[in-house]
Amino acid sequence: MDPSNLTPLLPLEPLVPLSPVPQPIAPVDWTVDWTVDWQAQAARLRTQGAWQEMIAHGQAWSQQQPNCWEAFSALGEAYMQVERWEEAVTAYRRSLELNPDLDWSYHYLSVALFQLRQWQTGLTYCQKLAALNPEFWQHHSHDFQVQQQYGNFLVHQRRWEAAITAYQRALELKPTLWEVWISLSKTLQQINRPSEAIATLQRGLQFNPQTAKLHYHLAEALLTSGETQAAVLHYRRAIELMPQLAGHPQLEAAIPAASMLDLATTDAATTAFNQSPLGLPPLLTVSKRNSAAAPPIPPTAPSIATTPRFRSAPARVNQGSSTLQPIYDKIATALRQRLSQHRFYPTPPLHLIGTSGSYTIPSYRDVGVFYTADIVQQCLLSRKSRILEIGCGSGRIAQVLQQYLDPAACYMGLDVNPAAIQWCNHNLAPQNANFEFHTLPVANNYYYEPDNGQINQYDLSFLGDRQFDCIIALSVFNHLHQEDTVQYLQAISQHLDPYGMAYLTFFTIDEDFFQFRQQTGLHQELSPSAPGLWYASHYQPCFTGYEPAHLWSLFEATELTVLATSPGSWAQKKNARLYPDWFLVTSNNSR
Repeated sequence: MDPSNLTPLLPLEPLVPLSPVPQPIAPVDWTVDWTVDWQAQAARLRTQGAWQEMIAHGQAWSQQQPNCWEAFSALGEAYMQVERWEEAVTAYRRSLELNPDLDWSYHYLSVALFQLRQWQTGLTYCQKLAALNPEFWQHHSHDFQVQQQYGNFLVHQRRWEAAITAYQRALELKPTLWEVWISLSKTLQQINRPSEAIATLQRGLQFNPQTAKLHYHLAEALLTSGETQAAVLHYRRAIELMPQLAGHPQLEAAIPAASMLDLATTDAATTAFNQSPLGLPPLLTVSKRNSAAAPPIPPTAPSIATTPRFRSAPARVNQGSSTLQPIYDKIATALRQRLSQHRFYPTPPLHLIGTSGSYTIPSYRDVGVFYTADIVQQCLLSRKSRILEIGCGSGRIAQVLQQYLDPAACYMGLDVNPAAIQWCNHNLAPQNANFEFHTLPVANNYYYEPDNGQINQYDLSFLGDRQFDCIIALSVFNHLHQEDTVQYLQAISQHLDPYGMAYLTFFTIDEDFFQFRQQTGLHQELSPSAPGLWYASHYQPCFTGYEPAHLWSLFEATELTVLATSPGSWAQKKNARLYPDWFLVTSNNSR
C-alpha cells in the first residue's frame, strides 16, 4: 500500500488537539468595571487568563463600539483560547472588514479555519497575509503556532524545503506538537526521503509516546519501506491507544493475515476495546442471546469475502483478509444492542417509511439501527463527527444517530423528496440544533415521477468548503442516472475530510449477477444502456447497475479511492455482507 496515495498535501491534523469541552476558567478575584478603558480592561483580562470574562467584555465592547476593530480582535482572541472556532472566525472576519491591514487577524483566522477543516479558505487567508506582510513568519520565528501554520502554507505551495525548516522550527519551540511531527514526516515522504520520514516519527514518539496517530503513521511509513515486523508492532500499539483504528480497512489491507491474527484474540486487544470511548457497555458482557436482533439482514455481518468477486477490481482493494472481524462483530453487536434500547419517536407516517424500502415501523427502526451501527464501525465515527447523508429520506439513519452523537456533532441530510425533508425539519431538527435537512430541487425527479428526459443539475453550493468526517449514500446510486451519480461523487470527493470516509452502496453487474439472473429469471428488465452501464427504467422505478471496471473508472475520474468493498445479497452473491454491494472510499483530492 502506498500511503501517499491517500494523503492530501494539506496537514491532516488540527493545529492543536481539540479538547472534548473547554476547561473551566478559574474565577477572577476582581469585578469587571465597564466604565474603564476598553483596551485596558481587555489587557487585564488577558493577563489574568480570564477568557470567559474576556468574551463577555468583548461582546459588550463590540456592541458599544460596533465599528471598533480592536473589540472584534479581542473577542476573536478570547474565542480562540476556549476553542470556539466558528465564533472566532466570525469575530476576526469582522475585525478585518473594519481594518484590512491586521496581519495577526489573518493568521488567527487561518488557524481557526484549519481547526474547522476548512483548508482551502484557511489557505486563502494565509495568501492574503503573505501579500500584506511577506516577512510576518520570519518576524515571529519564536512563535510555534506561527511556524506551524507557515509550514502548512509552504506545503500547499509545494515549497518542500522551506516547509521542512518551518516545521522543524515549530518543533524546536514545542516538541510535544505531535501533529507537526506527522506533517513533517509527510513532507519528507513527498520528496522521497523515506528514511528521514521514519526517523522523524520515531523522534516524535520520544516526546509523545502515548499518541496513537504517531504510532499509526510510523507503522505506515515502516510498511512502505518493507519493515513489516516493526510496522506490526506500531500498528498494535496504535490500536491499544485508539481502539477505533482496529476497524480501519487500510490497516487490514496492509498487514499479512498471520501477523494480525493475534490482535483479534489477545486479552490486551479485548481490554482496549472494552475501554473504547464510544460509551458502549463492556463488549465481553454482551449476551449472545441478545445479539440476534436485526431486520431482514443478518444481525452479525459475515466476514468480507476472501476471494475477489469483481472483474477488473484493482488488487490493492481490501476485499478480504478480515482477521479482525471477530472484534468488528463485537463492536457492531454492542452498538446495535445499545441503540436498540432507545425508543425512536416520533415515527414518520407509513407513506414516508415506504419510500425507504421498509413497510412496517419495526422493520424501519431495525434497519436504521443495523446500518447506523455498521456506519459507525466502518467509518470510525466519534461522537463529535461531522456527517453528510445523501438521500436521507425521512431520517431513518439520522434518527438513530441522534442517539449516538453528542450535541456538538454535526449532521446534514439531503433528499429530493420535499415531504420527507419537511417531516425531518418539523420532528428531528428541533431535537438537536446541529441536525439540519435540505431539499435538493431537481428538474427530473424520476424516482417519484415518470422520467421527463431532462438532465439534473444539483446545486450544492450551500455546502461551501465544509468538510465531513463521513458521507453516507445508502441505496441512492442504484436508483439514479449516471449523470446524477457523477455529480454526487464529485461532491463527495470535494467535501470529504482528508481523514474522512464515505459509505456508499451500488448494484454491481458481475459474474454472480449473471448467474443469479440465469438461475432465477429475475432482473430480465435490466439491459445495457452504455458500455459498463445497465438500466431498467421502469423498475423500482429506476434501476441502475454498473460493471465493476466502469464503476472504478468513475471513482478514479472523481478522485476517489476505494478502501474496502463487499458483495451484496441482492443477487444472492457469495459472502454477501449487506443487501447492496458496499464500498468504503476516501478522497485523494488534495483540496
